[in-house]
Amino acid sequence: MRYLYGDSAPFPLQYNFLATLEAFITSGARAAQLDAEARAMQASTAEGVVARSKSTSSVETFHNAIIHAVRGSSANMSDPQVLDYARQVMEDATRIVEEVKRASQAASDREQATVRIEIDRRKADIRKALEQFLTTGRIPVLESRVSMSLVDGENELSAVFTHPEGIGTSFTLATASLADWHAPRKVGEFAAGLDLMVGKRKSIFKRGTQPDTVRLDEYIVTGFDLSDDTAEIRVRRKLTDPLDTYVFQLQRTDEELLAVVDSPGEPSTGSAEAATMLDAGDRAHLERLWQMLRAGVADALGHKARLIAVELDGKDLFEHAGPIPLIERVVKLIAPTVIEVAKRSPNPQELSLKMEHDGGRREEIYVKKADLSSKLEALGDKERLLFAPLALERDRAPTSLPLPVSSERPA
Repeated sequence: MRYLYGDSAPFPLQYNFLATLEAFITSGARAAQLDAEARAMQASTAEGVVARSKSTSSVETFHNAIIHAVRGSSANMSDPQVLDYARQVMEDATRIVEEVKRASQAASDREQATVRIEIDRRKADIRKALEQFLTTGRIPVLESRVSMSLVDGENELSAVFTHPEGIGTSFTLATASLADWHAPRKVGEFAAGLDLMVGKRKSIFKRGTQPDTVRLDEYIVTGFDLSDDTAEIRVRRKLTDPLDTYVFQLQRTDEELLAVVDSPGEPSTGSAEAATMLDAGDRAHLERLWQMLRAGVADALGHKARLIAVELDGKDLFEHAGPIPLIERVVKLIAPTVIEVAKRSPNPQELSLKMEHDGGRREEIYVKKADLSSKLEALGDKERLLFAPLALERDRAPTSLPLPVSSERPA
């Protein structure tokens, strides 16, 4: 099956982009609304603190004037009762001012504590909304890194994606929906006949060890961390062994492929040995395993289970920025595609694509612009403006934005 524009021209992003768009509008609008509510609460609380501070200052100013007047009036008095009266007036006035200050501070503390709880609740809901989009939607991917660890006999998979516009996301992957990854995997399932000169045995003729060939086909893959240019692959002779038998580190440079092996689980040969550089033949075998592991785990990248983190320009989104910068950047990413889809849709009130099934049968999929824009109705003008580049509330979209790069891989 492949996707086409509404006018039957090839669609560069071969997935249901309209489903991604709808998920983004739903989640993005929700996150923007929650963020606006949180900012409004913060502003209201700050205004309350300032108002109470001004009121307390006014009381203190009036109090100082009263104290000054009482002291001035009683300065030339010698009657003990008059002096005692003046003293009590000043003490009572001072006590009243202190009570006002304490009450003002207590009210501010209570309000700030209540607002913190409400803001934290909204931040959690913002994360849920963005997670809903990022786990179900698809945005272009520049690079991906996938990791696996064997924990208590089960494969735990995770992935890190680098997207355009400085966006980075990471997820745990749903191995429950991946039959191939339910149980431990052997090296031979990915690359059979993998013979490497990585073993060590005691030399008969001299002290120390000499290299020995090891076939890794039956070894268990206990973990890996694979990107485009680097890889770490961990294998173990038996699942019950306490340590990984071999740990391979690979790095691809402009000139060559580098590879070293460490042997934490090999039986001791009497001396500690550093990681060993591998020769060209072993590097070629390991590169084959690397690429076959990447291919074997490719399907898992589409099964995102839980959002681990979102970063903008290397900084955690939820700690530093909030949702608005992410929404702005996603809008910038998808707006050219939305506009091009609108241009090629037969009905100006809809966004439409076609699915061409095997055999040539075509099926239209569409979403009404009004249905999408209705999801923005609860937003204020400032938040609604975030989505303006998508042109959902016009009869025809503008044509000035560039087309998406079709070579980017969707997450």
